[in-house]
Amino acid sequence: MNTLITRRCLALGLLMLHATTALAQRPEVSGTNAQEDAGWSGYLQLLAGGSRSDGAAVYADDNAQIASLSAPTREHDADFLLPLWQLRYRLPGNGITLFAGMPEQGIIENEATVEVGARYALANDASVWLAYGPGLSLYRKQVWKDPFLTGEKRAHTDTETQALRLGADYILGSPVSVTYAMGDISVKDEQSGQSLSGRLSSADIDDLRRSGTLSQTRISLTLPMTARVFIIPELIHTQRQTDGEAHRYHSPEARLALAYLADPWEVYVHGYVGKDNYRHEHPVFGTKREDTRTGFTAGVSYSEPLGWRDLQANVVVGNAVVDSTIPFYDATVQVVTMGLTWRY
Repeated sequence: MNTLITRRCLALGLLMLHATTALAQRPEVSGTNAQEDAGWSGYLQLLAGGSRSDGAAVYADDNAQIASLSAPTREHDADFLLPLWQLRYRLPGNGITLFAGMPEQGIIENEATVEVGARYALANDASVWLAYGPGLSLYRKQVWKDPFLTGEKRAHTDTETQALRLGADYILGSPVSVTYAMGDISVKDEQSGQSLSGRLSSADIDDLRRSGTLSQTRISLTLPMTARVFIIPELIHTQRQTDGEAHRYHSPEARLALAYLADPWEVYVHGYVGKDNYRHEHPVFGTKREDTRTGFTAGVSYSEPLGWRDLQANVVVGNAVVDSTIPFYDATVQVVTMGLTWRY
């Protein structure tokens, strides 16, 4: 398998593993209290896995050349080995926790950004928090400079994301949590559409620019069904404003997660459906784009394998599908990951 990481597939693995970690750390699920002791805590996680993807627009090392914008695509395999981490320090006596590391629910879910922030613990497991991602990343998410180039190899370029997130968890002791995020996304060497300059106007090429801003609102509930079963529904709305009109969209999304805890086992199932509604006609394809996104994640975790204290082993599988009104943007991703987590 390709040892150069397919970024989109790797990032889906990160999202899935973070989703299970986020569930496990919720006070109602884990049984911990927001009023934890002062001092250091966190986790270090080693993630290994493999992925398979297809789609003409998908960035993959062996997907650099496409015959045409409508040609059938082939599958691309990748494997990866990656460390994940988060470090927290609880200040004595004032309920403030400082943290740094990879967010469990970043504003851009296919980029392993690093952020720093602070959380203030309130009564009844409630808390408020603020986090900033300055554009640092464990790896740079890469995209094609000109996705529409055909007949020769496409070159890639980096993207960079800076984001500010703020949230309130378990508001007034209720199961409701709310997060708002806003970010700036830049494509380093934007060349979208330049290979089609013979049939596109300069205004059309400007409409294909992908840099811009993004805002997102999340509302979730953590509902205990029994002492061991928890259900977490979530609604997400994303708004993206890009320099080019062709990539501006708003996106509603619904998610549902189910957690079953029977120490030392934890079982998670997570599914979602979302729709990206683009506002303007795409100058390359002459139609307005709409993407329907669906996916699921299933994971199993086992605490203290072989008697090793503070360790947790987990296996996660998942599938994601993008069904677009423009077939060029259709995509599928399957991921299998295995991880070993040390909590301290």
